Amino acid sequence: MRRQRNDTDLTDGEWAIFEKTMQEIRKSPRGRKPSIFRREMVNAILYRLRTGCQWRNLPHGFPAWGHCANAM
Repeated sequence: MRRQRNDTDLTDGEWAIFEKTMQEIRKSPRGRKPSIFRREMVNAILYRLRTGCQWRNLPHGFPAWGHCANAM
């Protein structure tokens, strides 16, 4: 089930720009494959920055706080 969109989420256009920039930065295929979508991780970070909530208090639907913290 998809989570409900938040005001802090990236739009499709913003994500396209962000993703292109990240691909240019990360040309090396090193590291393990992410277990969650990078877009959801970025949306969780933006939500946290906007609201000031703790990682553990992210609303349901965002990736579990441990996944985001370990993926950085």
